[in-house]
Amino acid sequence: MIVLFVSMSIIGPLLILPGWLWARRNTPQSLWILWLPIAGILFWIGLTILGVGAQSLSNISETFIVFMVSICSSYLKFTVFDRNIKHRTRGTLYVTVIVLIVTLGLRLLMPSLPE
Repeated sequence: MIVLFVSMSIIGPLLILPGWLWARRNTPQSLWILWLPIAGILFWIGLTILGVGAQSLSNISETFIVFMVSICSSYLKFTVFDRNIKHRTRGTLYVTVIVLIVTLGLRLLMPSLPE
């Protein structure tokens, strides 16, 4: 399980890095967006430790959804939010909130999966 979390924490920023470098040519980008998969996974771990939602070993599959949502939302920021001047400065906040809401929703709504 630790290997899974460490590998996702390494692969996530590497998958976001090309988009970050591309978007950085036109608009200054925060480094926080590279940490978004790690933040989502840590938030999921924190919710699990607090006992929020179903507690099953099979619910680790939720981390893959959090991982993919964080990568997709970061590219959403680069392609959609950075084009609009009003949302450019708040894009990182928007995608962070998206990842946190999806993570909380998964923990609250996902049934206990059989192992």
